[in-house]
Amino acid sequence: MYEHKYCPMCKRGWETELSKAVIVYDMCMRERHDYGLRLTEDERRALPLSSGMTIEEADALRARMKDLYDIVRKGMERNRR
Repeated sequence: MYEHKYCPMCKRGWETELSKAVIVYDMCMRERHDYGLRLTEDERRALPLSSGMTIEEADALRARMKDLYDIVRKGMERNRR
């Protein structure tokens, strides 16, 4: 089981919403190191190679990571039985 080293809630396991939020955030940061940096559409067009994500890009990444989290969680629950 994945445990976030800074979150004492993760010691409880997959059941807490806090641990899900922390894990999804960590997954986003691992996928895109610039996940926490925000750009506007104008900045994206003017500086195409700059670090950062637009709000839409960040929302799309977060949605993908939430889906992946849910798939893994269902697989772990199935294996517990």
